[in-house]
Amino acid sequence: MAVCYSSDGGSNWERVELTSTRGYVYALAIHPNNPDIVLAGGYCHNGSSYVGKIFRTADGGVHWTDVSQGIDENYNYVYNLIFDSNSPNIVYAGSIKGIYKSVDGGTSWNNLNTEVRNVYGLAINPYASVIYAAGYGYGIYSSSNGGNNWSAMNDGLTTFEIDCLVLDSQNQLLFAGTRSAGVFRYDISTNVEPAISKINLPTKLKLLPNYPNPFNPTTTIIYDIPGNNNSYVSLIIYNISGQAVKTLVDERQQAGRYSIDWDGTGDFGLPLTSGVYICVLTANNYQCIRKMTLVR
Repeated sequence: MAVCYSSDGGSNWERVELTSTRGYVYALAIHPNNPDIVLAGGYCHNGSSYVGKIFRTADGGVHWTDVSQGIDENYNYVYNLIFDSNSPNIVYAGSIKGIYKSVDGGTSWNNLNTEVRNVYGLAINPYASVIYAAGYGYGIYSSSNGGNNWSAMNDGLTTFEIDCLVLDSQNQLLFAGTRSAGVFRYDISTNVEPAISKINLPTKLKLLPNYPNPFNPTTTIIYDIPGNNNSYVSLIIYNISGQAVKTLVDERQQAGRYSIDWDGTGDFGLPLTSGVYICVLTANNYQCIRKMTLVR
């Protein structure tokens, strides 16, 4: 896990290793009033799991300090970091396990315990002090009280697979980039979504990649059920030998998107061993299959 910094406008770069183990930096955030203060977020691999990390520099990138205190590190990736320009000591971090907040410039963190997970995008409207968060598989949420409460704003979206958010604060427009459905635009000045239609029900059975994967001890499974009528749905975990070890869903469900967590236990509540497991989604005589890796 490493970053590179330049002290001559980008002509030359120096590499700084943040950890001694491999990993990735997904996010960088620069303090709005002091460009020497920078945060870097991502993950490293400690040999048994993937560890979410945030580092901080106060000298333009020469020296870095691990400031991951408060981050749920185990099987967590930090995808996004953003300073509140009106209150620069307030910083938000988006990760697999949700949204974290720092009130001391990124030195320590608290989990906001939102229902949004896999947060790829964060944006702040400086004129209204509203925070926007995009969770892959969850859609877009907003908070007007510093992240204490969040409200979904998914009307008009035809997919919840949001990869990024960009806010044009001057024109009061929020843009959301998706993985398979293009770009959506939201007029935050009037709360009107121009040029997009109302949300559509899924048109086909779909089992999204679980996250995190590999995982320990919990992973999130998201799936789509198509059609206009309720369908009989089963979601079953099998071991590599083909034995059913956990039934997560066995009921009729309406068309829509669903999310469920699996804690790596079997039908009798006992922890399963490390290994590859097969997730099988069945509805209306159709099946979707995904491999998942549990690491103890």
